[in-house]
Amino acid sequence: NLAIFIDAAISDNPPGTIHSFNPLVSPMPEELQIQSTTHDAPSVTQAVELGRALGRLPKELLVYCIEGRDFSPKAGITPEAEKAVGIVVENISKKLHFFLSNPEK
Repeated sequence: NLAIFIDAAISDNPPGTIHSFNPLVSPMPEELQIQSTTHDAPSVTQAVELGRALGRLPKELLVYCIEGRDFSPKAGITPEAEKAVGIVVENISKKLHFFLSNPEK
């Protein structure tokens, strides 16, 4: 099975920066302090590490986080983030095509 997690991020990187991780290969870097910004859930890193500790991670897990700039209510998407979303969608589309074309995965 494959799970893909996508969210916004807040760190010291410029808006539109794409962070992509395969946390099944190695732990997610805590120093980036990527935090979910669309809800009050734990950070992406905490959620993945909790899943790892509980033995509840899928066979394949991809995490994409896009740096945002303004998270105030009614703030629109920045051009940098919009461009990054397109790149992430393209990457996921390729990954899904590969995953569905290789049923042994």
